[in-house]
Amino acid sequence: MTLPRCNLYVKLSLWMLLNFVLLATLGSVLCCYVMTNKGYDGILPASLFSTRADSSLRVISANLQYHSVLEWKELLEPHTRRLPVRVHLQSLDTESIRDPGIPDKMVEQARKLPRSIYSFCPAPEVMFWDPMGSTMFAEQNSNVEYGLPPVPPALFLHTESPSRYWLGRVMYIPDGNRQIHTVLVAMESDTVDGQGLFFDLKALGLLVAAILGISFLWWLPFVRHLSRPLRRMAKYAEEVEFDKSSCEDRTFLRDKDFSGARTDEIGRVGHAFVSMMQRMNRMLTGQRQFIRYVAHELNTPLAKAQMGLGVLECKLTGDERFRVQQVLRHIKRLSVLTEEVLAYLQAKASMTPPRSEPVDLCSFLSSLVQGEAPEEDVHVEVDAGVRLCTDRDYLQRIISNLLRNALHYAGSYGPVHIRAEAREGETVISVRDRGPGVPEEDLPLLCEPFFRGRAASTHPGGTGLGLSIVKDCTESCGGHLEYDNIRPQGFEVRLHFPSRRKNVC
Repeated sequence: MTLPRCNLYVKLSLWMLLNFVLLATLGSVLCCYVMTNKGYDGILPASLFSTRADSSLRVISANLQYHSVLEWKELLEPHTRRLPVRVHLQSLDTESIRDPGIPDKMVEQARKLPRSIYSFCPAPEVMFWDPMGSTMFAEQNSNVEYGLPPVPPALFLHTESPSRYWLGRVMYIPDGNRQIHTVLVAMESDTVDGQGLFFDLKALGLLVAAILGISFLWWLPFVRHLSRPLRRMAKYAEEVEFDKSSCEDRTFLRDKDFSGARTDEIGRVGHAFVSMMQRMNRMLTGQRQFIRYVAHELNTPLAKAQMGLGVLECKLTGDERFRVQQVLRHIKRLSVLTEEVLAYLQAKASMTPPRSEPVDLCSFLSSLVQGEAPEEDVHVEVDAGVRLCTDRDYLQRIISNLLRNALHYAGSYGPVHIRAEAREGETVISVRDRGPGVPEEDLPLLCEPFFRGRAASTHPGGTGLGLSIVKDCTESCGGHLEYDNIRPQGFEVRLHFPSRRKNVC
């Protein structure tokens, strides 16, 4: 079903209106079915009521048959005591039995029913059974052919002051003289369901379930109309997040929900989403080009300056040589700062999307420590068979920064421990030292760019970008970072990489 091209408010209102029309139509059909018998008010099909009510009426009819009319009210008393409702009786063709408790409206409706074969009085050879299984009436002294006639309609009425609910049936009952009486048998209840006697709740439940099912089927295409583009939008967003797709993807742009062909709110959001992604793509491309340009323009003169001052240092002596050495130290610090800043910008801009490749952590960590700190006291512990699927270059940048930080701030206090272990659903790599730790007030700000806190005075030479780079690279690889002081002394950084999604090869 094709929906009109308009906004979601109009679509939702129109669809809801049509649903109400559908339910109203079903209700009208049901009412037309209920209000049978040429539209007589309060006359309902017998099938709407519980079979318990029919069984009770049949038992009452069987107990009254072939008894004196004067005894009928007395014969009703046991049924009134046994049933959860009160039973009333009134003859319609004579004034022999009259019950003023029955509403006049119900009596009038009963009199309007056409006198036909409607009856609960069977041929004498029919045997009745009560709900408990005992025989209430049986007579075998007639050779008359018999058969149960059609079930008459039910009379259902609600009266006010006090509130009462009435269920009545017209029956043909023979008395002791074999004279047939047209009788209205009415049941009076304080509740609409007659305490379970009038209505079959199971049938009512099935009717409600059918209506709800139809309403659900009616709303299903509209919900799909709304949810399908949202699911695709979420899919495209996840693909862009994990660098699996680009804004220039032609398949993406041909989708009518994102190309502007759809004019409602979802179409406008999709079109704006595509436009935003294209602008972000252009911005990131420009940022990456800028970083490459800056890296080239800064590293080249710094390298030349270092080379030239190194040659000059060898030719000088005394104070002049000392001054050249000071300049060299400043240039080296500037070079380190430039590398850290460029590495930070590179991690933020995601110049090279992380790859997913298997990494043997035991050999990887051992070779990294051997290359970064061959003479330092660094211990590597890796659980047997621990492997990680992630970007090797990103992981090397992460561990190298953590190792340099640990050696710089706590190398003199004892060994640095690097441990890799497998936990439930994730791989954890921890770097722990035995240093003085980090002041508690500085912990929340450690990952902020260029933040050094008290370490700036006690350990000069850092840039404050190490943990920022570690955090961005870890998150780019699908993991997250944790750190805290350990007791009695030391500081630990933990890297949590999930064993699912991007980290599964």
